[in-house]
Amino acid sequence: MHPVVAQFSMNMQSDDAGLALFLLVVAVVTFILWLRELVSLLKRQDMKDVDKIVWTIVLCTLNLLGLVIYWFLAPPKAKRSIARSEKELKDYFNSRGGPGPNQPN
Repeated sequence: MHPVVAQFSMNMQSDDAGLALFLLVVAVVTFILWLRELVSLLKRQDMKDVDKIVWTIVLCTLNLLGLVIYWFLAPPKAKRSIARSEKELKDYFNSRGGPGPNQPN
């Protein structure tokens, strides 16, 4: 084989290996993001079961496109209530004018 052809052949193989490694890394990162969102979706308690099923079908059938659609179109997660101290709760109930905890009506 001619030396120029051999050199070209070696360069093509190393470029293909780099591309393959890059695509593998992109695929693994995409899969991890997809799996994280799927688990997050299934753990949500603020959505109806029917909505979860529909979004699961979207995520599973459309893969990366489904992930992007879910990020932009899924309803936002409900805010969790913030734990308050006893003093904060008393102040809250007193400011409302109603009976606080441990106070008679």
